[in-house]
Amino acid sequence: MGEHTDVCLDAFAAATIRMMADQLIQKIRGLLGSEAHERQIAAAIVLGEIGARGEAVTAALAATVAGGIPPVQRHALEALARLASGKAARQALPAVLACFGSREDPVRRAAIDAAIAFGDDAVEPVRVRLSETTDAIERRSLEEVLGRVGGKDAFKALMAALDTPDLEAARTAALAVRQRVKDANPREKSAYLAAVTKVLRAKMSAGRQAGRGPGPSVGLLAGGLKILGYLEDPAAVPTLVAFARDARQAPAVREEAIVALRFTARGKAASVAATLIDLAERAPPDLARAALYTLASLEIPAALAPRLRKLALGREPERALLAIERLAQIGGAAGADALAAVLAATADRGRAEVAAGALDARPEGALAIGRALLATHDAERVVLLARLLRPRARALATSGAAGKKLARALVGAAVSRAGKTGGGGAAGDGDLVPLAREIDREATGAGLRAQAVKLQKRQDSSGALALLRLIGQSADATAEDGYALASAELRAGHRDEALAIAQQLLDRGFDLAAALRRDRGLDPALRYQVGFALCERRHAAGEEILSDLARGGRSKVAGMARAKLKSAGYV
Repeated sequence: MGEHTDVCLDAFAAATIRMMADQLIQKIRGLLGSEAHERQIAAAIVLGEIGARGEAVTAALAATVAGGIPPVQRHALEALARLASGKAARQALPAVLACFGSREDPVRRAAIDAAIAFGDDAVEPVRVRLSETTDAIERRSLEEVLGRVGGKDAFKALMAALDTPDLEAARTAALAVRQRVKDANPREKSAYLAAVTKVLRAKMSAGRQAGRGPGPSVGLLAGGLKILGYLEDPAAVPTLVAFARDARQAPAVREEAIVALRFTARGKAASVAATLIDLAERAPPDLARAALYTLASLEIPAALAPRLRKLALGREPERALLAIERLAQIGGAAGADALAAVLAATADRGRAEVAAGALDARPEGALAIGRALLATHDAERVVLLARLLRPRARALATSGAAGKKLARALVGAAVSRAGKTGGGGAAGDGDLVPLAREIDREATGAGLRAQAVKLQKRQDSSGALALLRLIGQSADATAEDGYALASAELRAGHRDEALAIAQQLLDRGFDLAAALRRDRGLDPALRYQVGFALCERRHAAGEEILSDLARGGRSKVAGMARAKLKSAGYV
C-alpha cells in the first residue's frame, strides 16, 4: 500500500512539473510577440538555452524571424538552430530561407547555421530555391548550406547549381564545395570524383557530337574542373589534360583545367609537364601564362630545358620571363646551361638580369657561364657574362677537373681574342682579359706577351700597341713590359706618352739606356728624341743615350747627338 502511494505521488509530481514547465515555456513564448525587441531577444535566447522544442515554439520563432527586425531575427535563428528538427524544421525553413538574401551579415550567417542544423531536411528546399533565385548574395548562402550539409543529394544539388551561363556564379558555387571536399573521407572523395568526371565527360562528348563548344555549360565545366582540383586526386589528371588540350573549349574552361593540374599531378609530373609545355608554346597568352605558372608546381624534367630556353628567347616578354623562372627550377647542368644560353643570346636586358640572377644562385652556375662565354662573341654579352663570373673565377679554377679545364680554355680564349682584335676595348671592367687574370694571372700575362710579339712580327703595329697597353697598364706589369709599351708608343709617334713611361721606368731604377741600346727595332732618330728630352731635364740617362748615338760615325743622328751634348755642356 505504501509503495503504491509513493509511485502515485511521484507521477503526480512529474506531471505537475511538466505542466508548470509547459506554462513557463508558453509564457516565454508569448514574449516573442512583445513590442519590446529586448524582450523578444531575451525570450529567443532562453528558449534556445532550455531546449524548448515543439511545433508551437518553432512556429513562434519562425514568426519572429519573419518580423524583419535584424537583431531579433538573428537570435531567433540561433534558437531555431538549436531546437528545430523533423517536422518542426520543415515548418521553419521558409522563414529561414527568406533570410539568405539579407544584407545584414549576422542575420545571413545565423540563417545559414540554422539550415545546416536542419540537415537533410534542408537540402530539397535549398535546392529548389537555388534554382529560382538570381541574387548573388542569396545564391552564395544557399550554396554554402549545400556544401556544408554534405550527402549525395546536397552534392547533386551543388552540381546542378554549376550549370549556369554566369561563369562567376558557377565558380562561386564550386567554392562552396571546397570545405565539404576537405572534410570528406576517402570513400566520399572517390564518389565525388566519379560523379564530377562522369558529368564532365558527358558534356565534352555532347559538345563534340554537336560540333561546337559547350555553350551555356561553360559554368558547369569550369566549376566541375575546379572541384576536381579540390579533390587533389591524380586519377583526375586524364580528364583535366583532355580539357586543357581541347581547343574547342572556352578559354575559361581550359584555364580551370590547367589550374586544377597544380593540385592533382603528383606522380605524373613528366606527362603533365609535357602537356603544359605544349600549351605554353602554342596556346594564347593567357592560357600559356597559366600553364607556365602550373609548371612551377611540378618537378620539371631536364629534357624540357631546350623548349623552355626557346620560349625564353621568344617574342612575348611575359611568357619569356616565366620560362626563365621555370628553367631556374631545373637542377644540374641542363638548367644552368639553358639559362646561360638565354643570357648569352637575349637582347632584352630584363630577361638577361633574371637569367643572371638565377644562375648566380646555382652551384653549377660558374661552369655554365664559362661555357656560355666560350660560345659567344657578342661584345655586350661577353662583358655581362665575364662580370658575372669574375667573383667566382678563382673557385672555378679549383673546382675539379671540369672547372680547371674550363678555366684554361677561358684564359686561352681571352688571349686569342685579344690578339685577334688587338685588344680593342679590352681594358673594360667586364672584359674577358680581366677575368682571365683573375683565373690565372701568370698564364694570362705570358699569353698576351706572346701575342704581342706575333703581332709585331706581322707588322701589325696598331694591334701590337693596343695589346702592349693592355699588358703594360696592368697591376702586374714588369719593367720590361713598360719598356715594350714605351717603345711601341714612340714608334707610333706618341712621343709624350713614351717619355712619360720612360720617366716612370727611370724612377724605378730601370736601365733605360741599356734597353734602348738592345732595341734593334727602334730607329736611331727615335732614340735621339728620348735622349734629347732627358738631357733637357738634366737626367744622366740622357747623356748616356746621346753618347751612344754620337759614336755612330758620320750619320746625321750622330752629329745631332754630339751637337746636343756640346750645347748641354757634357763635352
